[in-house]
Amino acid sequence: VGDASDSALLQYYMATSEATGKPAVDALRQEWPKVAELPFNSTNKYMLSIHSVPGSGDKLLLMKGAPERMLERCSTWMSGGAERHMTAENHASVGRSITEAASQGQRILGFCSRKLECKDFGNEYVFDVDDFNFPTKDLTFMGWVALRDPPRQGVSEAVARLREAHIRVAMVTGDMRETAQAIAGHIGIITANTVHNFEDLQKPDFDASRAAVIITGPELERLDPVHWERVCTYREAVFARTTPKQKLEIVKAFQARGECVAVTGDGVNDSPALRQADCGIAMGSGSEVSKEAADLIILDDRFTNVVLGVQHGRRCFANLKKVIIYLLPAGSWSEMLPVMTSVFLGMPLALSSFLMIVICCCTDVGPSLAMVYEKPESSIMRAPPRKIGRDHLVTGKLILNAYLFIGMIEAGIAYATFFSYYACQGKYPSDLLLQFGDAPDDLATGQCYYFYALVVMQFGNALTSRTARVPAYRHTAFMGQTRNLRFLVAFAVSAIIFF
Repeated sequence: VGDASDSALLQYYMATSEATGKPAVDALRQEWPKVAELPFNSTNKYMLSIHSVPGSGDKLLLMKGAPERMLERCSTWMSGGAERHMTAENHASVGRSITEAASQGQRILGFCSRKLECKDFGNEYVFDVDDFNFPTKDLTFMGWVALRDPPRQGVSEAVARLREAHIRVAMVTGDMRETAQAIAGHIGIITANTVHNFEDLQKPDFDASRAAVIITGPELERLDPVHWERVCTYREAVFARTTPKQKLEIVKAFQARGECVAVTGDGVNDSPALRQADCGIAMGSGSEVSKEAADLIILDDRFTNVVLGVQHGRRCFANLKKVIIYLLPAGSWSEMLPVMTSVFLGMPLALSSFLMIVICCCTDVGPSLAMVYEKPESSIMRAPPRKIGRDHLVTGKLILNAYLFIGMIEAGIAYATFFSYYACQGKYPSDLLLQFGDAPDDLATGQCYYFYALVVMQFGNALTSRTARVPAYRHTAFMGQTRNLRFLVAFAVSAIIFF
């Protein structure tokens, strides 16, 4: 029971206790019964427990947590098996060794203790861990432990893919600054040679274009709106020693500047940020609280699935735009023009209501459904993300493309086919204009020619609408990696209806 750090420490002791002749875990727990405990929390960044010392009425206070928090509470330290006074030089020496280990990407935990005399803290004494009624200062620093928690497989590749997709990846962690910087550099979140800190944000010649930034939790408390604005301009950012409240503030800061924020997390402390984010992503092995706060859950805990999710989302959005571009020219514009020309120019209705329904409900349905299953284009993960409130599914550019470009081409060729049929019958366009209800006897045949031309044009429109960035001949539907054989079935069904 406990987090990954507790489990690692327990397993290490269990693996070495037998070889070193130390008592088993269960025996230790019975010999040193626990009388009080304060669980770890992200605000204190430590946990403590108080145990009865065997053979006496004394108590032993044990504390474990962030090494800097442990050192600031200690006045003595264990050196050479003896308790000695901790001088400023000793404090600095321990701090340097901890920083050196943390800079290698290791997670550091500090340990300290204090003996509580029986005369002051007897068996009847009730310890209050909410409002301390026992000393938590002048402790003895026992040492520190370095835990190696390597990034999961594929994280570096996932970060590289996200950066290629113009997505900023920021790291928010409770670890030390040095540990966070080392891990961020290892997985590619920090690639810049220059790393700024809080002092750099206050310089008049501030420039974030070629640097990364690392801000710690205490420094976040000192940020004003100008500093926040500067922090949010960095392409590479790491936030270390943060609390749940600060994680929430970071999300809100980016959102206030128009960013769409996704947050990944697995613990209770991540829940506020997960709920606030535009897309909260919890891990399958995480706490139930984080899963309830999240929008998505990654069941296998693989960060690479975030990349797949981005790709799938972009694919869905792109395919919807393709379907709209495909449907609007024939299902809207080319059906509306015959009505308009009939009303305002007195021409015979070039497309009957029945044939309009056939196009909307039959011939256009198959290709549009096939287009929904289009594979992502090769450049889809190199495009920048859409801007919230600006890049909509249906834009003015799409409407102009569907109506005034594709729609006019399709309607123009359909009308040319319609007029060509009547020209062969000896009736020219001038004979059809301003008739206002005086329709020719073979109008149904002329309408079929308009319908045939429109359906054939839609076959070509379906093939060209499949891609927005590369030529259609390089994005063929019938062979290669871009093939979509559903179009064969769709075209066959439409052709049967057509004939």
